[in-house]
Amino acid sequence: MKSLITGAAGFVGRYLAQELEISGYEVIAAKLPFENIDFKCSAVYDLDITKPADIVNTLESVKPDVIFHLAAQSSVAVSWKSPHTTMEVNVCGVVNLLEAVRDVCPSACVLLVGSSEEYGLAGEENTAINEDIYVKPCNIYAVSRATQNMLGRVYADSYNMNVMMTRSFNHIGVGQASSFVISDFCRQVAEIEREIKLPEMYVGNIKTSRDFSDVRDVVKAYRIITEKGTKGCTYNVGSGKLITIENVLETIIGFASKDVAVKIDPGKYRPSDTPPLKADTTLLKALGWKPEYSIEQSLHDMYIHWYNSI
Repeated sequence: MKSLITGAAGFVGRYLAQELEISGYEVIAAKLPFENIDFKCSAVYDLDITKPADIVNTLESVKPDVIFHLAAQSSVAVSWKSPHTTMEVNVCGVVNLLEAVRDVCPSACVLLVGSSEEYGLAGEENTAINEDIYVKPCNIYAVSRATQNMLGRVYADSYNMNVMMTRSFNHIGVGQASSFVISDFCRQVAEIEREIKLPEMYVGNIKTSRDFSDVRDVVKAYRIITEKGTKGCTYNVGSGKLITIENVLETIIGFASKDVAVKIDPGKYRPSDTPPLKADTTLLKALGWKPEYSIEQSLHDMYIHWYNSI
């Protein structure tokens, strides 16, 4: 089985490549020209999804059986600062991909990776939310992902293409950029433990809760969805459990021997924040998926990685 990963140089790409290789797939990676791939794969292609010709040329060369579409502008914070770029990459880029697949390899399976941010204000706080609820995105990134999801369904229904979608809840792991809050916490606490910085941290809203999963569980879900899922369907990928950012921070601080002062920085608050939502993963579990990694193990792995690398 020949697989193509777009956005392969990102945080999730390495883990997905490893998951696919272990499962017997041939892995081809696609990345932006200035990015590097430092993991094992059969071939690497430069690909900018905002350029239709790039996608067509790559698909004609690879002729993949399955495409995992990870390429995206994936930061809520960046979406507020660069809304045009966010929509160009996350919406126009998906149209470019689906049109190219339709022309070059229409039988290929395509997984469009989306986000729980799409739900926005749709569900009740602390209630597991399923895929059938009407989404109410409340930030620019979420709007772009919700649009991607609708496009995937349209192409599956109108052209009988084998397109599936996810709404992936927050996932964490070693190698995640420190622009994401949990990795940033791990980095800061590791720096405090190594006496690189003063024993104080400035944080935003830590009272909110999130559904966190280990990236290794997430990529396994992606593989299983393409193998056993139904075209045109959306699958929640998450733990089904909520934990406050404050509790996460306390856990990370607990890995260190130093006392850490936590201070609130209003400048770190988002213009709009998504209410706490946890995933109803009934559909995903029906395909045979189950999580293997606890939040504590994920956080400890991330902290140790930062401690050893700074």
